[in-house]
Order: sequence, then C-alpha cells, then structure tokens
Amino acid sequence: MNFFASLINHRSRAAALGEKGFSPMRHSGPLRTFMLTTFFFSRQSARIGHVDYDGVRRWGVKVGLNLLAVDVIIVPIVVQRTHWVLVSIDVVRRQFHYYDSLSAEDVCGVIPIFKEWLHDEVQARLGNDAAADWNVLVCHAFLAGNLPRQQDSGSCGVFVLAAADCFSLGAPLAFSQRDIAVLRFRIALFILFDDLDYPEHLPDPASITGWTTPATSDAETVDMDEEDANADERDEGDAEDAGNDEVGEEEDEESGEGDDQSGLEYGEEGVENGDTCHAMQEPDTGFDEQFRTVGGAVGTRGNGVDV
Repeated sequence: MNFFASLINHRSRAAALGEKGFSPMRHSGPLRTFMLTTFFFSRQSARIGHVDYDGVRRWGVKVGLNLLAVDVIIVPIVVQRTHWVLVSIDVVRRQFHYYDSLSAEDVCGVIPIFKEWLHDEVQARLGNDAAADWNVLVCHAFLAGNLPRQQDSGSCGVFVLAAADCFSLGAPLAFSQRDIAVLRFRIALFILFDDLDYPEHLPDPASITGWTTPATSDAETVDMDEEDANADERDEGDAEDAGNDEVGEEEDEESGEGDDQSGLEYGEEGVENGDTCHAMQEPDTGFDEQFRTVGGAVGTRGNGVDV
C-alpha cells in the first residue's frame, strides 16, 4: 500500500516537472496529487473519535505536502485492522470523498476526523485568515452509493489501490469485481518495474528471474521421494544379508542372483530417473506462456482495464 503511494507521488512530481511527456502547464497537466501513508490516520487518531493533531503536526512538512500546490490529498485507512477504505480530499473544490468497497456509509466517522485535521493543518501552516477562508469544517462530504463494490472478502486492498489511482488522475472509478484478477497483475507489474507506466513490451521472463532450470513440481518431488525410499529399503536388505553369518552357500547364490536381478531392475529405474531429470531440465513453457498472457491481458492504461 505504501509502495503504491510512493509511486503515485512520484508520478505526480514527474508530471509537474514535465517529465514523461506530461506538460508542466497547470491547465493542461494532470492533477497535483499527494498520497499519505497508512500510518498517518492511525497516528492522528490513536484513540477512536479523538484527533491528535500534535502527533502529526510536522508530517506535512517532512513529506513536502504544500496545501497551496496540491489538488488532491489521498489517505488509505485500515478500519478495525481488517478492512481498507480510502479518503480523497479535493483541495480545490473543498470536497471530501469517502470510498468503501463494502458500504456507502462512513460507519467509523472518518470524514469528521479529516475535516478537523485539515482545518488544524490550514490554520497551522497558512494562518487563521486562510483557515476562515477555507472553512473546512462545513465542506461537503460525498458518500456515493454507485461506486465499485467488492463481492468477496479479500479484495478491499485492491479496490482501494485502484480507487487511489483513479482519484489521483481525476478519472472515474470504472472497474468492478470481475477486473480484480487483472488489477492484481497490474499492481504486481507496477511493483516489479517500480513505475506506474511499465513497458508495453515485457522482456523475456528469463532475463528478469535469472532462472535456468524450472523448479521441481510437487508431483516430481513425490516421485523422487518414493524412489529414494525404495532405494533405502534395498540397501537395508543388502546390509542385513551381508551381516548374517548363518547364511549358506545356496542362500548366498540365491542372494547373488537376487542382487544381479535387483541391480538390473535398479539400472532400469536409473534410466527412468535419468529421463525424468532430463525432462526437468527442459525449458518450462508454462511460466513463459503465463507471463506473456498476463502482459497481454493487462497491456497498458490505454488498452487494459480503464483505471
């Protein structure tokens, strides 16, 4: 979550500087966005319903949050240590947007806490006159009921990251539960390439992982374990026969024939084992096909899921 926040902040700074094809002109450039970390809300509201502004007074200064040079402030929040929600503050329009993939209501009273924080922040950083002009405490709060909702119990984090990406770009939240699998792959690629605009043509998986031999599958591991166990049993049987002084010549001959036969059988099994190892050393096309399928599915922001 925090890694994704750093990527959003980096993209916003790059856009402001005119990098990656973005125009630095305010009227034609993207939104100036700043996303705080997951620790911010838990620090300023360590006690439920209480805002500890002194605990986060210097956070804005340390992270470089300029209230006069930002359009959107995004804050991810974990509720009761089990569920992720998101607050997006439209600084320009003085609006608070609350996004919860499970509910359309602010059941934990998050918006009032952020209103109080922003009021104190404006007053501390910009002065009393600015605080009176902003009048944050009466700003409108949006709790839209037509936003994307999750239909499972484990995708709230993906919904929050996708919503944060949309809010940071000023784009509509045009995704749903059926897009979660693709969104997970997109997030993985963002982290892999350390960029929200990963290359359109993905490199060869071998050049990324450095793997030359695929890992042993579970089925192969079971087969090898069984063969090792059989070999141990044969070795134990041979050791018992060798240590038995009461074995006669006839038994020795039979034992020898058995050993020859056993050796032949073991040799045949050794060939099979050799074939198995040779097959394991062949290129694993499954990983390559899966990786390229992922790359084709997610594509770029232009031809992938519209987030």
